[in-house]
Amino acid sequence: MGLNIVGGILAQVSSIADGIDGGLARRKNMTSAFGSFFDALLDRYSDSLIILGMTIWAATNEAFGGIWLVGFAVMIGTLVVSYSRARIEQ
Repeated sequence: MGLNIVGGILAQVSSIADGIDGGLARRKNMTSAFGSFFDALLDRYSDSLIILGMTIWAATNEAFGGIWLVGFAVMIGTLVVSYSRARIEQ
């Protein structure tokens, strides 16, 4: 859509808000297992949407035909990192 700077700013603002809500919950002693799970789930959704947006942009602006494969691999990578971390913490 040509709003690359706006997209970048929105990604940063959402990242700041995500960091503040976790810190605030810990400070007020309002943490829960569900809250932690829900936060991680929303983080994966936001990561996936950012990667999807970047992949769509690259697909419409580049001649490289394999960009969808690269975007898919990056998205799987973010999910695998999250899954690996959860398994290690068990």
